[in-house]
Parts: sequence; C-alpha cells; structure tokens
Amino acid sequence: MNSFTTGGQFGAEVAMRNDGSFVVSWTSAGSFGSDNSGYGIQGRAFDTTGTPLAPEFQVNTYTTGTQNNAALELDVAGG
Repeated sequence: MNSFTTGGQFGAEVAMRNDGSFVVSWTSAGSFGSDNSGYGIQGRAFDTTGTPLAPEFQVNTYTTGTQNNAALELDVAGG
C-alpha cells in the first residue's frame, strides 16, 4: 500500500467502487511529503486487481500538528 516506511503507518480505511477498484487511506507518522509535523493522512488508488493507479498522495491540506483517524466514503455513483 505505502512506499514510505519510516515511522508508523496505521489506521487504514478502504472504500470500493462498484467496478471493484478501490481507494485506501491511512495515518502516516513522521515527515512525508509536505506534512512535516506529527501525523498526516495519505491515500492511494488501486484498480480491480490491486495494482496501484498512481503514487500515494497526501490527503490532508492542513499540515500543522497531527491529522489522523482517516475515513473514506464514496458517492452512490461510486466516485
């Protein structure tokens, strides 16, 4: 799921689309991307076979302090 492995990675949440592709979000400890203080929320999208569609990305835009306890939800169309 994640390529960043320094610090803890925990609290994964998964949301699946109607076609079987899915998105995962999780809490990442330490410095990752532009979130250099405390914990941040990361995400990654996968196709129906579990192959990543793109690199992981930072979800939270607020980067001071800690962001954790990610939650995912898709709309009724699966988007």
